[in-house]
Amino acid sequence: MDFEIVHTFDAGREAVERAMLNPQLAPFLLEHMTLVRHIELLERKDDGAAVVRRVRYVPVPVISRIGAMQVKPEWMSWTEESRFDPRVHRVDFENVPQVPGVAEVMEQRGVIRFEEAGPGKCRRTIRGSLRIKMPLVGRIVEKVIYPNAMKILDEEARFLNAWLLTQGR
Repeated sequence: MDFEIVHTFDAGREAVERAMLNPQLAPFLLEHMTLVRHIELLERKDDGAAVVRRVRYVPVPVISRIGAMQVKPEWMSWTEESRFDPRVHRVDFENVPQVPGVAEVMEQRGVIRFEEAGPGKCRRTIRGSLRIKMPLVGRIVEKVIYPNAMKILDEEARFLNAWLLTQGR
């Protein structure tokens, strides 16, 4: 499944990029978001040409069972592995599931682009793909995961915008 998600923020492009890379954003988001149980910055390297990050996310479970099998919250956790290139205002990312069995069947990666969207506005466009490599049910599972991922990203965007307004851009 390919997807595109667009959010517009009440700050310029550089302010949005700085905020998204700020190590203090994760605790702020965690304090306010209801759809994510844990956010942890595992690694951040800035060599001047690019910022490379690894961030672990554990969402609030949206399903507790699949048939007779109980779904554990950890099964839905992932680590965002990303590289931000400020020269082209682009993030390349891959969300790597933390549970080996899930990682074997799920791939999710994409690109985030930032562009000015008028005075004091920035548009963030996330384009990517979500693949569940399971015969017969893969497409069905993708259609269950995608709307929930979209809700998480919409909530993150709302509180990122709040962060921008409270942090003086």
